[in-house]
Amino acid sequence: MTAPVTVGFWSSETILSRGRAEQVVLPFDRGKVDTASYRLTVGSEIFVTPHSKDVAPKYKTKQQLSAGQTIIIPSGQFAILITHQKVQIPADTIGFIGLRSGPKMRGLVNVSGFHVDPGYKGQLVFSVFNAGPLDVHVSQGDDWFMISFAGLDRASGRVREKPGFDSIPSSLLSPLSGQVLTLKGVDTKIDETEERLIERLHAIERDHTITRWAALLVLAALIALGVRTCTTTANAAVPAQTVHEVQPDA
Repeated sequence: MTAPVTVGFWSSETILSRGRAEQVVLPFDRGKVDTASYRLTVGSEIFVTPHSKDVAPKYKTKQQLSAGQTIIIPSGQFAILITHQKVQIPADTIGFIGLRSGPKMRGLVNVSGFHVDPGYKGQLVFSVFNAGPLDVHVSQGDDWFMISFAGLDRASGRVREKPGFDSIPSSLLSPLSGQVLTLKGVDTKIDETEERLIERLHAIERDHTITRWAALLVLAALIALGVRTCTTTANAAVPAQTVHEVQPDA
């Protein structure tokens, strides 16, 4: 039996009835149904953009999130996450996705798409940016995302036929695999450059001090050698005194 078309946003009651019956969300958990939305959780994969060129290679690709494991999204960096749940959007429905208030209050901003086409089947991939001043910790199973459903006036004759995601695609990682410079990163680099410049100036001052002392020692040695040479020359120029023997009177 074909489900009746629901025009407008689905209420929590419609999500409970159609969501379970039509397997709109898999696995379906009635405890995650909120007012006109369904909570989606963080899945088992994550990619965080490198905050430094010295980051180990293994952190420049996606990582597996095991149960209880926590990964940090540094301030000023991007992250790509995948949901644990799969969705199956009916042909007469469109989905609207976003971040929940918790992660948004910590500074995360959703920079990926905001809707899911009719006919889409698969997990959802989110791209987020940490615009806050502090690092954000994320674990598998965190209730970070939400999806709302809106009914169309009729079933769409053109639905999404392209396969949905079952993992984070590598095509999304390549543009972000290099170091992402942010205001915080630039400020850090300025501080590091200033420290290196100060150290270099101190080294130059030490070298100059050593050079000056060496020059003074050489000059003192030259002066001493000059004085000694002049004294020796002067002594050599003075004729020796003749000693006359005094003869007694006859």
